[in-house]
Amino acid sequence: MSQRLTLDSRLTPEHLADIKRGGGVRARAQEQVDHLNLKQGGGVAYRPIALHANPHQVGPRWPYAVMRIARILEGCARSSNLEHAVDGAEYKVLAREYLELYAFYLMRSKPPPPNGRIDHNPFRHLSDYDAFRCFVAKVETICDKSVKHAGLGRWYV
Repeated sequence: MSQRLTLDSRLTPEHLADIKRGGGVRARAQEQVDHLNLKQGGGVAYRPIALHANPHQVGPRWPYAVMRIARILEGCARSSNLEHAVDGAEYKVLAREYLELYAFYLMRSKPPPPNGRIDHNPFRHLSDYDAFRCFVAKVETICDKSVKHAGLGRWYV
């Protein structure tokens, strides 16, 4: 991808003319970075580090919620279609609800739907901290639903 310019092999007359014009290598690299940012929709790539960190650092209930979600997602498969992904799960409704919530959480930095269509993402335009706290609260709500509807028993013991 990134090629180094060496004096002996790659300094061609075209490169010299480009450098003299003022474009140079740095300007071309910046153009490529700008093009990539526009191509990605202008959003910032976000990696949810808090989801994979030590669960005890998030809160006292979060480790229990993570284990309950793992129990709800048992039997789920990888698929681009949500219906096929939750097809093998024992608790399909709760698994689908969690997977939709997680997808909304990951896609919150992407631009909203065009042409005035309804934006269903509850995490859009929230800071990372607020979005994660909202995500934790909604996951705990799903865990509470699993007690009533799925009959899994209490999750926070």
